[in-house]
Amino acid sequence: MPRSVPEPLGDVFADTRQWALQHIGEELTLGQLAANAGVSVRTFSRRFVEDTGYTPMQWVLRARVDRARELLEMAVLAMSFNNMADALSKQISNLEEYGSLQRQFTSDVSHELRTPLTTVRMAADMIEAESDSLPQGAQRASRLMSSELDRFEEL
Repeated sequence: MPRSVPEPLGDVFADTRQWALQHIGEELTLGQLAANAGVSVRTFSRRFVEDTGYTPMQWVLRARVDRARELLEMAVLAMSFNNMADALSKQISNLEEYGSLQRQFTSDVSHELRTPLTTVRMAADMIEAESDSLPQGAQRASRLMSSELDRFEEL
C-alpha cells in the first residue's frame, strides 16, 4: 500500500523527520520539531515546506496515518494467522479423533472375529486330524482351509 508521506525532496531536516517518526505516537508540536532542528518555528516551517512540499504538521499527520495503516495491516495479518492456526488445530483434533475411531473400529472388528475364527479353527483342526480317512479332494480342501485360516489369523 502506498505511503502517505512521500520520500523527502531534501535532507535539510532529515534528522528531525527521523526523530519525529520515532516519536510519532506522542504529542508533537511545531515548537518541539523546531527545537529538535535547532531553528525558530518560523524558519523551520518555511524550510520544511521547501524541503518536503508539506507543512510540518501535514507531514506529521500523514506519518501518523501511515503508522496507523501499518498497525492495522499487522493486526489483520495477525488475525488471519490466528484464524489459520485455529483451523489447523481443529483439523488436527479431527484427525486425532478419526484415528482413535479407526483404532476402536479395528479393535472391535478383531474382537468380533476372534470367537468365530476360533470355532472355525477348532473344526478345521478336527477335520485335519481325521484327514487320512477322507477322500483325496477333501484332504486337499482341508489343507487349503487350514492354510487360509493361518493367513486370516495373522491379519
